[in-house]
Amino acid sequence: ITTHTTEERPFPLYRHAMGAAFETMPEPVRAMHDRVTSYSASGRSSVVVAKNPIARLLSFLSVLPKSGENVATTVTFTLQGSRERWHRRFGDFGRSSVLGWPADGDIWERLGPLSGRAQLVAREDGLDMVITGFRFLGLPLPRFLWLNAWGREPVDDAGRFAFDVGIGLPFGIGLVTYRGWLSID
Repeated sequence: ITTHTTEERPFPLYRHAMGAAFETMPEPVRAMHDRVTSYSASGRSSVVVAKNPIARLLSFLSVLPKSGENVATTVTFTLQGSRERWHRRFGDFGRSSVLGWPADGDIWERLGPLSGRAQLVAREDGLDMVITGFRFLGLPLPRFLWLNAWGREPVDDAGRFAFDVGIGLPFGIGLVTYRGWLSID
């Protein structure tokens, strides 16, 4: 009689999606996304809610955070098999989404009934997220209905992981931008 134990270890989402390109990014960016257990990161950010009526209403209804400078920022990454739950907190405002990957290497992020797909593009100075599609209730949206969204993860002047994220509605209606830095707790 023989026995053996097989241990299956999760593979970091960004490393899996990016392959060898993951290694070409700066160390602070790799460190933020190269974990196989749950963790959190804290820092500060600037939150700017657009001045249009839709953005102001969404902020008033707590769908978006309030604008602010030097806002305490925390992201908790909870790894769940091949998925990651990101709970972002900007001051008193919190929101969660789930990230994973489809077969073609893009990552996807789901927030309620909306999910977006993005290609992760390694750069010498960080990472860019290039939107490749959106779905609502599982149905693909035509390009003209996609959110106007971007994400960039560089290293700031202090050598820390930084982020620059923006979200807007179709037809040029801005909603919110987040810019700041995080350090792993």
